Formats: sequence, structure tokens, C-alpha cells
Amino acid sequence: MDNHDRYNQDLLDILKSVKNKIALKKNLNYNDGENNSDYIFNIDYLKEDDVNSVKNNSEKYYAKKESVKNHSKLNKVKVKYISSNIDTQKNIINENIKKPINNFNIKFKIKNEDSETGNKNLKNPNLYINRELSWLEFNRRVLEESGDDSNPLLERMKFLAIFNSNLDEFFMIRVAGLKQRVSANITEPSPDGLSPHEQLVEIYKKTKTLVENAGLQYKTIVNQLKEHNIFIHDIKSLDECLKYEANKYFEKYIMPVLTPLGIDATHPFPHIVNLGFNILIEINSSDGAKLGLVPIPKNMSRFIEIYKEENERHYVLLEDIIIENIERLFPKQKINKSITFRLTRDADIRIQEDEADDLLAEIEKGLKERRFGKAVRLEINGDVNNNKYLLEFLKDEYDLEDMDIYNMNTPLNLTDLWYLYDNIDNPDLKYKPHIPYLSSIFDIDLFSTLKFKDIVLFLPYDSFEPIIDFLNTAADDPDVLAIKMVLYRTGKIHQ
Repeated sequence: MDNHDRYNQDLLDILKSVKNKIALKKNLNYNDGENNSDYIFNIDYLKEDDVNSVKNNSEKYYAKKESVKNHSKLNKVKVKYISSNIDTQKNIINENIKKPINNFNIKFKIKNEDSETGNKNLKNPNLYINRELSWLEFNRRVLEESGDDSNPLLERMKFLAIFNSNLDEFFMIRVAGLKQRVSANITEPSPDGLSPHEQLVEIYKKTKTLVENAGLQYKTIVNQLKEHNIFIHDIKSLDECLKYEANKYFEKYIMPVLTPLGIDATHPFPHIVNLGFNILIEINSSDGAKLGLVPIPKNMSRFIEIYKEENERHYVLLEDIIIENIERLFPKQKINKSITFRLTRDADIRIQEDEADDLLAEIEKGLKERRFGKAVRLEINGDVNNNKYLLEFLKDEYDLEDMDIYNMNTPLNLTDLWYLYDNIDNPDLKYKPHIPYLSSIFDIDLFSTLKFKDIVLFLPYDSFEPIIDFLNTAADDPDVLAIKMVLYRTGKIHQ
């Protein structure tokens, strides 16, 4: 196919997409004030047979592809209306007349079929949904469950924790992989037509909206928990009695395990582990502004229960208690500002299995290296407008762009809501326990049953006990030489 034929085919694609007046009315924004001095050029490339092939009982619209700009799944094309009279069109085509026309702008999908074979063009980006954006849509559905009033309140809180846990994994693996491609100057688009950088831009837009919605859900759930005498307090709003309990808890349990660090020319910024949660402070001194860092211990409960009665439970966030007592960690220092931040690193393990002499050793090595992966996301909680110095410091320290930074108006790491779910024993706020079905077929010898027919279990609706019994029976059977199985994400409680 020569260049003229390719041009004609592109032109016909446009014609077929705007071949009747109804389509025009629905899809075009008519600009009546367009300059009528615009003309059609090179229209003679369109053959007469091609014109006849797009005849329709309604008015005919013929157009030239003026400009095309790739934009995700759609092309933006300038389309020009000439005439509804087919004879006039033939004259224009044959005589290559420059004729004043009216202008339209149209967005249309790229043609999905091969013109000669009629088969689907499987390389067409319109046929595909971006993998990463699709995953974010899945996680949006998880988040929606946290706002569904038909779910018990603590179950909604659990969905919020799952949403945040999912997002951590997404950034550690999927976003990290895209960032590696950008760093390697790989611009090859994914099947849906988006380059790695374009995918990162879209991910930032969608994720920013998602975390904002998650923040709203968190505030809603916290307010609704009050109706059940479960309080998650802002430490500044505590009455004197509860504030006394919080400070006493800090002195007895929190302060002994903290390791405050000073940062200056002789004390560089320390390594922050993946998903490390920290408080960064600005210290005013005679030598100028200095920084201090307080890593928040992972082995401590995030939600500190400072007071409990028979019908009431009162919690304060661990980082809030620390910030409230921050001057005790840096005595004789004037603390100007503070923010909490959480760093996400590239945690994708890349192993060349065919080149690895010892696969287990390679996996262990990969797990250790996860602690030192490149930073891919920075979450900040605090007044960023009044803490620009601290923000810029972290941005430079980890070589991050603006779209790698998420300023949160709610506590960081809401995955820790799992703690509340596990420790608040209120059956009315949770799903009723599910009792798996155990068929009577398992009352007899399992191996004898399997000789006659296969058995399919649907978990978690069917009980898992028959599988445990199956393995125990096989382990005790002297005729069994080996047991081989595939384990996938074993739970914390397992046999």
C-alpha cells in the first residue's frame, strides 16, 4: 500500500465515523463562528469509488484528516463539512476545488478492523484496558465497601485497612516497575497505548483522588464509632484527665523505646526502611535551623488505649502522643515545626531463575535488598504550607518528584486499623461468624471415597478440615513415599 492509499484509508475511516447527521449532532461541537476562509486541500486523493462506498440515505459528510494527536485511546481530528450533495462532492474531488467549508471538532476511536480481511486489529490500543489503572479501579471497589452502610461498622473499617494495604503493595511492585522503565528511558507503550511516564501520571491522578476519598471515609467511620462509645481522639482535644493518662503512658511505655536522632553536618540523615514511619522536626538553634528525627517503633500498637470502662474505649494515635511530648526528647531545644512521614521503597524482587545457582539464596538476597530499594512514594501528614523546608528536604533526600508525594489530611498507614478490628470485641459491629459446611461424605475413609470419585471443595464455604485430615492420613500411611503441594500465602494461623 503506497502513501496515497494509506492516506485514502485514513480518510475513509473518518468518513465512516461521521457518515450521518445524528452522529454529528451527538459527537461534534459545532463552532458557528469558525473562519469560513478555511479550505479542503488534496481532496482528489479520495477516489470516486471510495465516495460511493460511504453513501447513506441521510446527508453525506466528507472530511479530510487535518491533524492527528495521539491521546490515550482517542485521536483528536479536525473534520470539515463540505456538502450534502453527492454530485457536488464528485466535482470537488475531480477538479480539486478549494471550497469554503464549516468546521467541526470530533473525537473518534481508531478503527478496530483490518480493511482488507475484516479481522480485529489486536494491536489497536482501544481494545485494551491499562493493567495498572484497572488495578486501581479494583482497589476503588474495596474502598467503596468501607462506605457501604449495609456493612457492619468495624467491617467497613477493615475494608479501609485492606484498601491501604493493597495500595502499599501496588506502589512497592507495580509503580516501582514503571519507575524503573522511566529511569531506563524506555518509552515503549503498553498494549493500551500509554508510555510508562504517562501511566505514572494517570496513576498519580487516580491515587490522589482515592486517598482523599479514603480520608473522608476514615473521618466518617471515626464519627460513627462514637455512637458505640468507641473514641479515637485528637490529643489536643483531650480533657485534663485523659491527657494525664496519655502522658503517663508515654513516660512509662513509649519514651524508653524511642531513639531520637539529631541531623546536622556531622550527623547525616539515616537510612529509612521501607514503609518506615517517622516524625521529622525542625529545631531552632543559634547555628541556624537543624533537624531531628524520631523513628516510630513498629513493635508498638499504633492506637493507644489510654482509658477503658465497661462501655467505653478511648484511643489516641501513637505519633500524636510522641509529638505532644517531643520537647522531652530534645531537651533545651526549641522545636519549630514537625511532620510525620512514611516512605515507600521499590520492593520488587527480580530473580533470573535460569541463572540462579541457588534459588532460595537468591530469594533471601532479594528480600534483604528490599530494605534499600529506591524511594517511590512519600506520604506526609502535616501542614505542608508551613513546613515547606521539611518537605523540600525530604524531596531532595530521596530524589522524588511532586507526583511521588501525597499530602494526607488523615493519619498515615491506615492499615493499622486492623488492630482496632481485632481488639474491639463487639459482635454487633462485625459480620456474623461463618461456619464452613462439612459434608457427611468425609465421615468415612477419605482415600476410599477418592477411589470412586473426585471431590471439589469451595473455600471458604466448605470446611478446610478435610484437607488437613487428608494430609495427616497420608503422613501416617506407610505406603506414601512423598507429599508434594503448592503453598500460596499461608495465613498467620496455620498448621
